[in-house]
Amino acid sequence: MTCNPNNAEISENIDVNEKRENRPDLVDRVFRQKLKPLMTDIRRNIIFGKVNVYCYVIEFQKRGLPHAHILITLVENYKPRDSALLDKIVSAEIADKNTHPGLFSIITKNMIHGPCGFLSYSSCMVENICSKSFLKKFQEYTVLKFDRYPLYHRRKKNSVKILKNHVYNSWDIPYSPYLSLKYNCHINVDICASFKTVKYLFGYAYKEFDRANISFQFDEIKNHKDSKSVSPHEAVWRIFKFSTHEESHTVEKLAVYLEAEQNILF
Repeated sequence: MTCNPNNAEISENIDVNEKRENRPDLVDRVFRQKLKPLMTDIRRNIIFGKVNVYCYVIEFQKRGLPHAHILITLVENYKPRDSALLDKIVSAEIADKNTHPGLFSIITKNMIHGPCGFLSYSSCMVENICSKSFLKKFQEYTVLKFDRYPLYHRRKKNSVKILKNHVYNSWDIPYSPYLSLKYNCHINVDICASFKTVKYLFGYAYKEFDRANISFQFDEIKNHKDSKSVSPHEAVWRIFKFSTHEESHTVEKLAVYLEAEQNILF
């Protein structure tokens, strides 16, 4: 979930000539107020099913907005095992403009990748290949994969013009129609179907800080420092003492040592 800078709560509380990037305090407060009901929907309202384990981590882009990486594990009976149930949870198609105009507006503003590649060279391109694996192939029906993300249902329909480009369902980022309509922001929802995927997500969520080498002049003596790079949004978040993570289960190391024995985690 990424904060939407165009949220009414932000736009209505800044001066006419004031920019959103100059009010990280306001942006952080609004994002936190959006995150709370989202976690309530997931944990207590069980919109995806009864939750067995959950965790989330707040991350701050270098010059961007705060966002949360959320990982949940459902109780066995609630886990989606077939394509029909999965399609009710996740959509990878651009909403129909005539039947769902509100959802169409939200998706085209927040849930379209790029476009990149042959349409436009973007920062996601590495050696002329999109690091996010876009554009996706069209799919007549959803296919569950044991060792990777599912291949979501993406029909080949008429294109939608966004800015200067025409995009198809192959550019759409998977989302939950319910959450997108309710929170009006970028919320990417994916099904993790393998241990490898879950392990990757945990590593991504709990990655370390960015580092920055800084050279500066002070009292005519050159100094060099190895420092941590902190964005304005992260600085304000920590000043407010907002939580940067939350887990339903934690592992604690017991301070007990037996000579010549190995360490054990409980």
